[in-house]
Formats: sequence, C-alpha cells, structure tokens
Amino acid sequence: MRKDTLEGMNRHLSELARLRNDLARLREERGATDPILIIAGIAITLILLVGGSFAISGFIGNAHNLNAKGDLDRIATAQAAYLAENDSYAALRMNISSGARTTTLLKSPIEFTPTEGLPVIVYTFVGPRNVPAWAAVIKSAGGETFARFSTSSTIYSLGDGSAFPDPAPSALVTEASSMGAMSWVQNAFERVNGR
Repeated sequence: MRKDTLEGMNRHLSELARLRNDLARLREERGATDPILIIAGIAITLILLVGGSFAISGFIGNAHNLNAKGDLDRIATAQAAYLAENDSYAALRMNISSGARTTTLLKSPIEFTPTEGLPVIVYTFVGPRNVPAWAAVIKSAGGETFARFSTSSTIYSLGDGSAFPDPAPSALVTEASSMGAMSWVQNAFERVNGR
C-alpha cells in the first residue's frame, strides 16, 4: 500500500478514537447548572400557571352564560311549537326558592328541559291587539341574568343579579313596554336572583 494512504487511515482512526473518548467523557460528566436559569424557568412556569387559571375561569363563566342563552333559545323553540298546537303560550317556573313550579312547557310538542339548577321563569300573557306573548328570565350558573321576549330573538343581559339595571337597556325597555311586560321582567329578575 502506499505510504500516504496508510497515514490518512491512521489519521482517521486516531480522530475516531479521540471522538469516542470525548463522547464517553461527556456521558460521565454532569453539566453545571446555572441558578439564574433555574429561577427564571420557575418564574415563567408560575406566570403561565396563574395566567392559565384566570383564562380557564373566564372560559367557564362564558360557558355558563352561553348555556343560559341556549336555554332561552330552546324556550323560544318549544313555545313556537306549543303555540302552533294550542293558540297560546305555556308558562314555566323552575328552581325558584318558593318551590312553585308549572310544567306545561315541559310537555309541549317539542319538550324543553331547562339546565338543571338554573332558575328560569316564563311568563305568558295577552299582548297588544290580543296577541299571545311570552317573556322569559333566566339566571346562569355564572350569576348573569338574561331576558328574552316572544317578539324577537334578542337576548338581553340584565347584569350580575345584584340589582335590576338602572337605567335598563333602552332596547329592553322599548320591547318590554310595547308588550306591557316591563314590571313583570323586573319582578322575575328579583325572583330568579333569590329576592
């Protein structure tokens, strides 16, 4: 063999041996840890945990409110089916502290079962021009109170239940007053909020 080929092979073999020794040494040694990096890592982890828990509680509150609004939509659907069969709407009072409960709406052609634990009242009456009408008030598990009427699909937020909004949303006042139901909405608000 040629001398330069043997020297090249020896050089490669010695380089491989050196790399193998370096790798073995790295496996045995433990790297030094930087305390500042550890503290920074812990701080970042805590910030993410705290921020995440606030975000989750916000998601849960929003889900409670969406659930209550969904119940108002289901009430509207059940009321439409009930009206088609009976030429009137059905009243409902559920989970109110007095224990009084009417279940006509629960037996309508499209059955409606409110979310368990949510106080809901559906008031039925004859509106202007002798047209049947209804108004519903519900309190979400998150504490927000909502109202809806038979005249539109708008859902009104009435706040956290501590007091009836003063002034009340103008669109709510207009719609409820046109139906003659404003005092009822205020009364139902007080009842679903345990007063």
